[in-house]
Amino acid sequence: MNSIFFFSNGAVTTFIPIYSKEIEGVSPASFFFVFALSMAVIRLFSGKMFDRMGAGIPLACGFPMVIVGSALLAMAHGTWLYHAAAILIGMGQGMIFPCFVASINNMVRITRRGAANATFSSSIDVGIGLGIIFFGYLADHMGFRVVYWTVAAVYLLSYLVYFLGAGRHYLRNRLKEEDHLSDGEHKPQNVPSPELPPPLNTVELGEQGGAPAAVGIKNAP
Repeated sequence: MNSIFFFSNGAVTTFIPIYSKEIEGVSPASFFFVFALSMAVIRLFSGKMFDRMGAGIPLACGFPMVIVGSALLAMAHGTWLYHAAAILIGMGQGMIFPCFVASINNMVRITRRGAANATFSSSIDVGIGLGIIFFGYLADHMGFRVVYWTVAAVYLLSYLVYFLGAGRHYLRNRLKEEDHLSDGEHKPQNVPSPELPPPLNTVELGEQGGAPAAVGIKNAP
């Protein structure tokens, strides 16, 4: 699901400088400024929403934002829809991306989080790379407005994949808080320590070939 989601992100971040030339009165710099600002602001709240409500509510808000934002971008002919799309896509991604990261880390023990995050990063690279190739070909033959309508459809597909499968998988496999600190190995508990023999006194040391001082004490009149 993560690769499907970032399959669309490749088009959003790569082709805006070219697409903005088709829209009167806009610039790619203003789109990315509004996009980044919206993402930064929503991230102040998305983490707290995940902690209190889980992944379902933030994703249920974030996915419609990126879907509608991509559709507005496809319809944009002026500054209002163009920047409204930047706001919605930025806010949606600011809610979705932290939920993806937190969900992945909640399904693995702390000793496996490095491998989990590396796999997550690889899926991002695969999705963006394939998306750029596909949408570049689509833009060359059908135009950028078709590209962003398709982006909206792919965002919708990724939401359906989450709703029908990935979300349930997360709920079944997330770990409890105490399981995160475990390294996954069974360690015996309450094993009694071996009993030490009682200490020997000086007389016993002399009888068992102990130090000369102990023998002297035993044979003293």
